[in-house]
Amino acid sequence: MIQVIKDKVLLDIAGRRDRQKLYQGDPELTERVRTIIDDVARRGLPALLSHIQAFDSPVIKVQNLWVTPQEIDAAHAALAPESLMALRLAIKFISEYHAKQVPQGWQHDVLSGSLVGLRYQPLDRVGVYVPGGRAAYPSSVLMNVIPARMAGVPEVVVATPAGKDGKVHPLVLAAAKEVGVTRVLKAGGAQAVAALAFGFEGFAPVDKVVGPGNAYVTEAKRQVYGVVAIDKLAGPTDLTIVADHSARAPRVAAELIAQAEHDPDSEVFLITPYAPLVPAVLTEIMRQLKDLPRKEIVEKALGHSAFYEVASLAQAYDAVNALAPEHLVLMTERPKDAMFHIRHAGAIFLGHDSPVALGDYMIGPNHVLPTMGTARYAGPLGVADFLKTSSFTQMSKEDLKMLANDVALLARLEGLEGHARSLNIPG
Repeated sequence: MIQVIKDKVLLDIAGRRDRQKLYQGDPELTERVRTIIDDVARRGLPALLSHIQAFDSPVIKVQNLWVTPQEIDAAHAALAPESLMALRLAIKFISEYHAKQVPQGWQHDVLSGSLVGLRYQPLDRVGVYVPGGRAAYPSSVLMNVIPARMAGVPEVVVATPAGKDGKVHPLVLAAAKEVGVTRVLKAGGAQAVAALAFGFEGFAPVDKVVGPGNAYVTEAKRQVYGVVAIDKLAGPTDLTIVADHSARAPRVAAELIAQAEHDPDSEVFLITPYAPLVPAVLTEIMRQLKDLPRKEIVEKALGHSAFYEVASLAQAYDAVNALAPEHLVLMTERPKDAMFHIRHAGAIFLGHDSPVALGDYMIGPNHVLPTMGTARYAGPLGVADFLKTSSFTQMSKEDLKMLANDVALLARLEGLEGHARSLNIPG
């Protein structure tokens, strides 16, 4: 069911990452997405409705393309009190965490009477894609909208596919109301991304598209990048656990299963210097899978995952940094010390009592994370993703005069005489 690798661990990991780098996607899917995007960009609303009716819901028309305020209010009012309390608790933790990320602008005095600085400004309009249809993902609403709100984005629009009956899942609408979203577009897939990026009759395009989705959504985000900004291109989810002799097999197995049940293409890894843990975890996985509703999905994911036996925790940390996991759980005696050996990981969970599910839904850090080894250069979605910076410079006459000849010399070295002359024209 799962590979157990004891030798050449780093070589196996390098091979996995090389295969991911070489992955070029499905040419047919790429072309289908391009056709949809080009159609929506060119024809606008008629094209959007056509693709929504073909792929999302046949009953969506101009009149019910947007969720009404009454529908949002009704969904919120119908939410069970305990569900609303859980939603609000998650909002509290997520908001508190992201509030600490808000950066401050600064200015710095230079020479005598001059200054330079940096200011932060929020994006004007952001589109949040929320998967939908047969399932509800209110956590996607919270994790994408809350940091945008903390950044000060004045307009956040949600796009999510309606069911065949033309309705959006009430839990998504209730979450939207709780975080102040009033515009919800009933569109999914590539057509939703195209609508957000290019706009259509009655709707101006956004500046950035964020949020998870299927292969069509991911490919659409890839193709509209440059027209608008995007958060990241998400691949299948992955999890790595580093465990020593202090780890309990049932907990390790539960974490691996929880991540593997996302998708058949998910990857999970156990790295341990404690050899007896491997068979114990394998046994536990078999036991816990017996009555799991998504057993078949987990088994497929485990089929291309791996357990690595290493000689020491130092080798385990090397393996983690080579994998650059999306999620990392450190089930060791001193997890906080272990964390400082880690250079590449999206979200780190410390100890035996920090399930990844806490991060997925509630405790604060964002669950929109770098996948497929991209934690080498990327991190979680945050407030900074919804801000842009502007530098500013103000020179005094005296300081300009003092620097003009040196700057003109540099300009002339590059052959830019106009630049050089501009330094000596009185203001």
